[in-house]
Amino acid sequence: MGKYKAVLFDLDGTVSDSSLLIRKIMQKLARRVLGREEPLEYFKPFIGPPLTWSFAQMGVAQKDIPRVIGEYREDYLQVMTQAPIFPGVKGVLEELSKHSVPAALATSKRQDLARQICDTYGISHLFAVLGGAGGNDWKSKKSLVVGEDLNKLAELGYLSRGADCPAGDPKRTWKDRTRTDVVMVGDRIHDIEGAGVHGIPTILVTWGGTYPHEEAQAWKTVSSPAELTALLLGGSDL
Repeated sequence: MGKYKAVLFDLDGTVSDSSLLIRKIMQKLARRVLGREEPLEYFKPFIGPPLTWSFAQMGVAQKDIPRVIGEYREDYLQVMTQAPIFPGVKGVLEELSKHSVPAALATSKRQDLARQICDTYGISHLFAVLGGAGGNDWKSKKSLVVGEDLNKLAELGYLSRGADCPAGDPKRTWKDRTRTDVVMVGDRIHDIEGAGVHGIPTILVTWGGTYPHEEAQAWKTVSSPAELTALLLGGSDL
């Protein structure tokens, strides 16, 4: 048994190396909708946040955002399974499984799409819970997904308690690391804040391309899957 009773994982930028694929789609949309030619690096900050925010920041008129999101979805669905898994990440999940530590996917991506991607990678069976946005939601607030994962993990008997803090509680921030039985693994500030709502610390992985100011708000940062495995199965105490 590892030191944690469960480990939550983000998908894009943490497990799935989808950055280039997503940036190419956004680049094409910027060209088509805004008549602008931007370098691929320009779109990096827009990977992770809600699409409504990202397209607004890119300069898409508010009235056009729903249509542009629809176009984005159409393009993304055609290529989403082409993004490779980061080397070594499957090994991390396998090591957790060997040590009887359940992993749970906590992505704001639609759950059915996340499952398709994990099926493509051959890793769905390594997750005790495949959490994501439900219904017709394309993206869901990270804190809500984390809360649902905690409740499911508790129902399955992996945790002694589920989400004990209502998602969105303004008094609970990422600094309130009140839970020591669960840890979040992600690559962006949205992971840190979403987990922080529930008092869960976040380990930020740098292989997806992180930002220094976001790294500073994480509990720990790791630069390789081997380093992550060591931390999860016997690293520093909270």
